[in-house]
Amino acid sequence: MKKQWIVTTTISEPTEATLKFAAMKDWQLVVVGDTKTPHESYRSLPGVIYLSPDDQEAISKELSDAIGWRSIRRRNFGFIYAYQNGAEVIATVDDDNIPYEGWGERL
Repeated sequence: MKKQWIVTTTISEPTEATLKFAAMKDWQLVVVGDTKTPHESYRSLPGVIYLSPDDQEAISKELSDAIGWRSIRRRNFGFIYAYQNGAEVIATVDDDNIPYEGWGERL
């Protein structure tokens, strides 16, 4: 499993930024969904692990209730998931910030 992970949350269809982050060979992208996220757009997107609302509540219903919905703080589930799956580096990005060429190559 990859050791470098990117976490984002979104309520939008996949963006140019999301697709670029998903295509990065040395990184694993986790997209954390919310109640308004078009879930089917992410479930089979190459290079993406998608955490649906149900997936998040399976990780921790108590945390889900504490955070609430329609909040950028949902990305905390992506951090937990990445950590549980061996992440050594976790970057957080917005789904509308297109990465510059060379992003994440020199840590």
